[in-house]
Amino acid sequence: MPFTIVAENCTGCTACEKRCPTHAITGDPKKAFFIEPGLCIDCGACGVI
Repeated sequence: MPFTIVAENCTGCTACEKRCPTHAITGDPKKAFFIEPGLCIDCGACGVI
């Protein structure tokens, strides 16, 4: 199951977006980001943020 971003916890810092090897994370800085499930490979790179 792909990772998800909890909007209430997301500050829009872009750290997870920069770590994603498939560019599955999108959003506007300072707003909640979104993970595109079809692109997420469950690698966990974003989960360390």
